[in-house]
Amino acid sequence: MKKMTMIILSIILSLGCIVFNPIPYGNAVNAADNSNILVVYFSCTGTTEGAAKNIQNTLGADIYKIEPSEPYSSEDLNYNNNSSRANIEQSDSNARPSISGSIENLNKYDAIFLGYPIWHGKAPKIIYTFLESYNFSDKTIIPFCTCLLYTSPSPRDSTS
Repeated sequence: MKKMTMIILSIILSLGCIVFNPIPYGNAVNAADNSNILVVYFSCTGTTEGAAKNIQNTLGADIYKIEPSEPYSSEDLNYNNNSSRANIEQSDSNARPSISGSIENLNKYDAIFLGYPIWHGKAPKIIYTFLESYNFSDKTIIPFCTCLLYTSPSPRDSTS
């Protein structure tokens, strides 16, 4: 029963992370002219990048990838290591990793889809850096986040 509950919960959460419907955002998404829409995303593993590109392709919007000045290595992203870079940043409320590059002509966009993965239940600190780097007055920000579901293997899956 516990395994069936986990499977159902995983399916529901997966659908929530994958399904995207821009209709509820009304005037923020104008199907006739999407030159005023920008999709901005941060992705280390490609999950958020895939979602961002789907939104871009669906809306015909421009796209911008947030690149850290110092790229994250797989060891930096190791959540099992308390001293990994991601863990240290997420536990420091003042952490603001620097971003390489910037958005040109932000003023031409009315709506910005902002995508990021969930790290420890929150946006990565580089998203805070991004949000504090620009003036978003008169802009509609539409956040989207991605999650990676992990379930531990059952004893039957073990080959020991």
